[in-house]
Amino acid sequence: MKIIVFFGLMSVSLFLKAVEFPQLPSLRECKPLIDKNLKINVPPIRNFSSKVSKKLIVEREFMTIEEFEETISMLIAMEEKSNNNYDKAVINRNLGYAYVQAGQMNEALGYFDKALAYGHNNLPHEVLQNLRTNVAALFYSNDNKNKALFIMEEWMKNSNKDDANAYYLLAAIYADSEIDRIKDALCPAYFAIKSLEKPKESYYELLLSIHYELEDYVGSANVLEVMVQTFPQNIKFKKQLATIYEKIEP
Repeated sequence: MKIIVFFGLMSVSLFLKAVEFPQLPSLRECKPLIDKNLKINVPPIRNFSSKVSKKLIVEREFMTIEEFEETISMLIAMEEKSNNNYDKAVINRNLGYAYVQAGQMNEALGYFDKALAYGHNNLPHEVLQNLRTNVAALFYSNDNKNKALFIMEEWMKNSNKDDANAYYLLAAIYADSEIDRIKDALCPAYFAIKSLEKPKESYYELLLSIHYELEDYVGSANVLEVMVQTFPQNIKFKKQLATIYEKIEP
């Protein structure tokens, strides 16, 4: 079988020592998805009243022993009595997690949605951004893909730091057949890999599947070449690369 060298990548693969993912021809148009110079609004530092703090300690104790009904009842009562948005954001977030633990996902998502609304300009930025990605993942797994996408695009607008997990989730949502924005998935998948501290096969496989869905078989081969080099122990990738070579061989 004739070995086809794509854009010189194979010719230099033996000399690549870094984990960094090369900017392949299919990825050269990828521009940063976030503004790293974005000025973050820092909300004033807020603390719970001693009464609320004590109730939250009891709530955590109930959660620890899996007394979910008691936890939920306590938090709902606290939420009804609360008159500031910071407290409401935290209480609704905790209600969401309590309902998740109780196996009541629809109720959980409603409270998470309220937590995001109350959290805007009230929760610390990093806390709110982490909540966005966690809640988006829950909406996505619960088949509310459009809501998940809306939340992740809000994350992107408000982020000044790369986050591999957030990029990966955004790419997966774009690539989902229900959303059907496969071209938009390419760059988030690329930045997800570049933001990793250590290579993860699933991240590379997502980028590969996006190239394949786009019928970019040369791009797929380029990605697989990197995967073979990065994960030499995985024979599957070598077999896939051989298959792709045969598919695009003149």
